[in-house]
Amino acid sequence: MSDFIAREREATLRRVEGLENTLRACWRSACEADGIEPSAPAVVFSEGNRYVPFLRIIHRQLEEARAAVGNFGYGGLVIEGGRATLQKSPKKSRK
Repeated sequence: MSDFIAREREATLRRVEGLENTLRACWRSACEADGIEPSAPAVVFSEGNRYVPFLRIIHRQLEEARAAVGNFGYGGLVIEGGRATLQKSPKKSRK
């Protein structure tokens, strides 16, 4: 593995770890807001729980970061809205 790829992978792993910590903190806050034990096996949040939109965003970002780790941060992979697609390279013109 080249140094560049190793550095990119390490940065992505740090991002995954940070997002996991953020998700746990947001989960605890969402549970506390509704009076739910965070370790409960099944959770349904109230409609007015202000943390739920953030949970969704953080979870999506975490899954995208995990996918990047699996692809070693492959630059041609674009993940948007939870969907991964390969970025098309520009075609070279023939003269």
